[in-house]
Amino acid sequence: DVTVPGGARLGTAGVTFVTVLPTHRRRGILRRLMRRIIDGAHESGEPLAALTASEATIYGRFGFGQAVPMVEWRLDSTRAEWRSDAPGGRIELVDRSEARGVVPALHDAACARPGMFARSEFLWDVYELEDESWMRNGHSERRIGIYHGASGPEGYVFFRTKLGGRGSVLVTEMHALTGDAYRALVGFTAGVDLTQRVRFQRRSTDEPMRWMLADSRAVRRIEGEYMWFALVDLRAGLEARTYEADGRVVLDVTDSFCPWNQGRWLLEVDAGRAACSPTDADPDVSLPVSELAALFMGGRSALPMVAAGRIEASPENAVQLDAMFRTRVPPWSLEYF
Repeated sequence: DVTVPGGARLGTAGVTFVTVLPTHRRRGILRRLMRRIIDGAHESGEPLAALTASEATIYGRFGFGQAVPMVEWRLDSTRAEWRSDAPGGRIELVDRSEARGVVPALHDAACARPGMFARSEFLWDVYELEDESWMRNGHSERRIGIYHGASGPEGYVFFRTKLGGRGSVLVTEMHALTGDAYRALVGFTAGVDLTQRVRFQRRSTDEPMRWMLADSRAVRRIEGEYMWFALVDLRAGLEARTYEADGRVVLDVTDSFCPWNQGRWLLEVDAGRAACSPTDADPDVSLPVSELAALFMGGRSALPMVAAGRIEASPENAVQLDAMFRTRVPPWSLEYF
């Protein structure tokens, strides 16, 4: 399940480790694999599909759009002077069994954000807290820190270290429920002895880290596309999320892979909730379903897509589409699959 704008959780088909042997390429095998996956999701009532792509040119043809960006923040900890004192509370390093009793609840509390995936008991037991040697890529074993504030556990961090040279800390996952927890966890990773750099992987676009530093240039932000989503059931997906602005727009959607999505749809939003129905009215916006999927989570703007010729709309309709779909809190996907 993945959270969509407004807080609803929708069943989502996760697509992972798709590969075709070099001896069998150019035979339509990938298309048949995707056909099986999407048809299966449609038949089981999953409105969405999601994946992370090794190549950016493959999955648009199957309706997937670049919906959730990913940011890696790189902190030079030798220049990390903070604008405020470290908060009270304490950080405790725990082992896997102790983390199992605390971390899932902290993760679930953060899952109200669009783009976040729920994690099953199975995932926590056999994957999320695993630390096999092949996962380390030259770094140390994974360590887990939990921040305890006035109300109890308020955040956690998964990190590894690599010594030698300048030394570095690799933060593979971090969740903070409060500003104090965020400040404490970032400060903790920046204070690890014999290290001078911290890499925060798979972070959101609206991190407050830069605003906490006296020298804002001590941290760099590197952004790229990350989580791709497809609207397996366009109508169910559009009606499940909420919208920032009310309005009415006729969408002319092209979808050769999911023909049940193709056609003109009237999207009417009132008090943030949408009704979506087929229509014969003249379109206000014409776009491939992959571009609609890119807009779906609320983290992308329609205006650059119009300027690039990916979406056909008048300036007024482009602004209206943007106002409806964009969210105040940008989406964030932490999973890797």
